[in-house]
Amino acid sequence: MPTHIEDAITKMIRDFIWNEETTPRLSLEHLYSPTEKGGMNILDIHARNKAIEITWLREYLNLTPS
Repeated sequence: MPTHIEDAITKMIRDFIWNEETTPRLSLEHLYSPTEKGGMNILDIHARNKAIEITWLREYLNLTPS
């Protein structure tokens, strides 16, 4: 996913959660935390995209005979 799309989705999530307030009360990292730890278990788009890239890289670097 291009960075500008990732940033736009993150901004939409932040605006939705904080009702477009200019100063959020909690950091996004805290919101990404599980509910058991006081977060909202919101999907971290950046971390998800990095995980997808790592999966692709792992498949690309697979040196097994198959």
